[in-house]
Amino acid sequence: GLSPASICESDAVTGVSESWTRIEQWLAEHARRSFDALRPGATATAIADAERALGVRLPADVAESARRHDGGEDFLLPGGYGLMPLAAVIARWAELDGVRVREGFGDAWFQPGWIPLADNGAADFIVADSATGRAGMFVHDDPGLFEPEPALFDDFPSFAALLGATA
Repeated sequence: GLSPASICESDAVTGVSESWTRIEQWLAEHARRSFDALRPGATATAIADAERALGVRLPADVAESARRHDGGEDFLLPGGYGLMPLAAVIARWAELDGVRVREGFGDAWFQPGWIPLADNGAADFIVADSATGRAGMFVHDDPGLFEPEPALFDDFPSFAALLGATA
């Protein structure tokens, strides 16, 4: 039979797919420019390359979202965060991890297992914790912030939950 972890991953993948269907339908009808700006899905090779570059496995919901749409310049998540393509995810992660190492901040500022998924243009990110799958906020000037921000993350234990609420 299926393990509890694989059942949970299956539910996350289904939830992401259903959320994207609702989001696409709404955008096509009400925000055509945003719909047209959604990027095609990432290939299995691109996802594997991202995992290799990040040194972690993407949470199942994050990988499924990337398979559906590899970011979208005009598609904003709650809080005005733009969904980044995998190439930008890798670049932002490398920048953040580089600052962490160069400045000697260690894991108290940014943890290597945090995957930046969306940004607000002010160096703050919605991140997924690769170890737990939790969604959270990385605020560049608030060291180590990964506590759910009440206005955005109280009800979103994962990226799939955040995407579902967006839909």
